[in-house]
Amino acid sequence: MGVLLTKINRRCRRSKRYRIVIVGLEGAGKKTILDKLQLGKVTVKTLSTGFHVRRLKYKNIVFTAWDLGGMLNLRFLRREYLKKPTAIVYVVDSTDEGMLELAKEELQELLRNTGVVGIPLLVMANKQDLPEALPVSRVSEVLNLTHYVGPWHLQPTCATASDGLYESCHYLFLMITLLQKPA
Repeated sequence: MGVLLTKINRRCRRSKRYRIVIVGLEGAGKKTILDKLQLGKVTVKTLSTGFHVRRLKYKNIVFTAWDLGGMLNLRFLRREYLKKPTAIVYVVDSTDEGMLELAKEELQELLRNTGVVGIPLLVMANKQDLPEALPVSRVSEVLNLTHYVGPWHLQPTCATASDGLYESCHYLFLMITLLQKPA
């Protein structure tokens, strides 16, 4: 009996790896979020050209996060990187309702053309520290999240101050570990 419990305990503590894709329009804050989570600080703010791959550890899981640049001329590459992800993190700039409409269209296009409907979706409503930021209820309404088929969570964040980042990781951890098997 003791040997069995020891084996179960080891399996629970062993790190599991998951492939997470982080997408969003340019300037939403994807790279800043990854910098804060991995490095604990914000590096020089620049637009992502291409993609960045980061490994992040939270509790007993390791996220391999693919930050796919949001620039219009790079969006066609997403289809290749969205093959069999464990979850999608979609980052939006919550200060501009017009850009949220475009973000909604991009999210719908992404889900429709890649066949990833039903996997965990974490939406990070970034830049909530700014006075013109829309409330998360409005962000949810504009993005039409209640019609998503699968588990989803909308988290208000401020990447530069780390507000909501660890809560986002926690919700992602819960959605993945309760619903998915490791890759």
